Amino acid sequence: MTVACSTSGKRAPQELSVNVPSPECYTLAYSDPIRNASARLFPVWVALKPGPNSGGLIGHPHPDFRDSWRAMTEFAGWKRIAGDSLELLFGGSYEAISIHVARTGSNILGRATWLSDVIGPDPKPSMRVEGTRESCPPNLHPAE
Repeated sequence: MTVACSTSGKRAPQELSVNVPSPECYTLAYSDPIRNASARLFPVWVALKPGPNSGGLIGHPHPDFRDSWRAMTEFAGWKRIAGDSLELLFGGSYEAISIHVARTGSNILGRATWLSDVIGPDPKPSMRVEGTRESCPPNLHPAE
């Protein structure tokens, strides 16, 4: 008796990984506002902490937002959302900042959106964001 096995020729899907092996730091610039969004609502600098598909996130606020920033960082983290795209999220009790970006070489490009319990229907206030990769500070600590 002969027994044969056959496969469809398709490969099993591989687990995609962004894999941030060491901190990655970016200076952020904003343009193209929707619904009266302002660059002052969003961080001017971020650092992604290491992780294979997600990790912690540090952000520095726009100088005009510095007094309210602590409330926006009750939760701060990044995660892979598709392929090499990432969501960076800063959140507090009533408001959040969601930044969806794709890697473009060593930089990132995407859209930053302000989310709030008091904002009406879509579209949400948002801006185009460009992140320029830079060297991270040597003493990057989780509590920053």
